[in-house]
Amino acid sequence: MHAAGVVISAVPLSDIVPLQKSEENIITQYTMNYLEKLGLLKMDFLGLRNLTIIRDTVREIGNFDISNIPLDDAKVYQMLSQGDTAGVFQMESAGMTQKLIDMSPERIDDLIEYDNEVRVIDKFIDLIDMEEKGFSRSKPTKKGTNMFDP
Repeated sequence: MHAAGVVISAVPLSDIVPLQKSEENIITQYTMNYLEKLGLLKMDFLGLRNLTIIRDTVREIGNFDISNIPLDDAKVYQMLSQGDTAGVFQMESAGMTQKLIDMSPERIDDLIEYDNEVRVIDKFIDLIDMEEKGFSRSKPTKKGTNMFDP
């Protein structure tokens, strides 16, 4: 099963956001960043396949404490730098694999910095998309939030 995102709302989503029906699901046309700006909650659920792999791995290892995983394992960063990302959660897409090859991470901070860059770029793209769809940024309605007006 694929990872899933669920949007939680007090009112029907069709009253707030554009929706599209696929063969199996109804999906929103807005990204998580838009949904949050509209006051909605989006929850991501890890796919069952990934959960099964994690469960089976922990069982195989036996006595396992995730806090003991070293963050400075040079072999892990070498593996990522070579594009060996098959089975690495959220890093196995072609784009992410190429970015890891290009950036050659050497420490956890490199991965965190890249993740932050991606989020800033995604938010910027979201803003441009919203403006192109006829929405304009309004004054903040609550401290620290920006809403969009149709």
